[in-house]
Amino acid sequence: CDKAKELPTYETTFRQLYLCQWTEAKTVWISSDAWKACASSAADPDSLAGRECWGGLDLSTTTDLSSLALVFPSADGSVDVLSWSWCPEEGIRRRSRSDRAPYDVWASRGDLIATPGSVVDYDFIAEKIRQVHRRYSVRNIGYDPWNATQLASGLHGEGVPMIEVRQGFRTLSEPCKRLEALVVSRKIRHPDNQLLNWAVSNTITDSDPAGNLKVSKSSSTERIDPVAALVTALATWLHQGDQGGQREAAPFIAPQTEQSLGEEAYADSQRKSDEGIELMGVAQRGKRPIQQRAEGVSEDAVHIAHVTHRHEDEPQDQRTNEECPIASAA
Repeated sequence: CDKAKELPTYETTFRQLYLCQWTEAKTVWISSDAWKACASSAADPDSLAGRECWGGLDLSTTTDLSSLALVFPSADGSVDVLSWSWCPEEGIRRRSRSDRAPYDVWASRGDLIATPGSVVDYDFIAEKIRQVHRRYSVRNIGYDPWNATQLASGLHGEGVPMIEVRQGFRTLSEPCKRLEALVVSRKIRHPDNQLLNWAVSNTITDSDPAGNLKVSKSSSTERIDPVAALVTALATWLHQGDQGGQREAAPFIAPQTEQSLGEEAYADSQRKSDEGIELMGVAQRGKRPIQQRAEGVSEDAVHIAHVTHRHEDEPQDQRTNEECPIASAA
């Protein structure tokens, strides 16, 4: 019952399963009161300098909101958060009207960074990432490769650790549930950034039949880019290390390389995967040979999907090349 008070999304589940009440509309994920209770002066850029952290980048189209988040896990299980967002200077007034939100006030407070002109200058974002890399002990910065591959490739070439984070249920459910737990237990500290607070109040999640979660831009009422960046940062941390320790990278988070899929092929494969369409043309992933690939997806993409969806409980050394014709051909 207490969890339902903190997480309106869980309230829907509680009412349906425990009170046998019918509910219709989707509800906001995290209550504003619960989130605001986690605001802390400890989440300060200066006091966190030099600390180990993981990042998340949500890069928009050139006219929308772009966001970067850093998470700083502590040994006691708590997490500090820093957040930055950008919007074109000429679009702030327009956004204030269309989104019914005080972008101009946020910009004057420093909660939103206005870039010159009518489109976001990605050079501003890249420079901020360089500054962050120099100031903090950044282990990795995760990003959704859709619309960000070129910027990430350039930064990776400069020595900034950039890593692709897929935006499906399998990747994002664990970080979403960790964020819920951190808010309920008051173990997340954020700097009371007004734009981030507003984005939290807008965020709605989607769930699959297995109960996995991910934040949904299409279902959410207004902009949620800062929250998307925060969840990506948590995913980067949870699948690359835990409270300072390192563990093997999860297969659905891939380091930036020149061999990465093109943006359109990647986005299309993600859409098909989320809709439950089997890229391998089999009923059970990783159990039988690949027989066909989805229309418009390259053979390499099918091979990557086959490998990355390998059952976690099946040791890799027990799989033979005969199980994967593409692998054996390679």
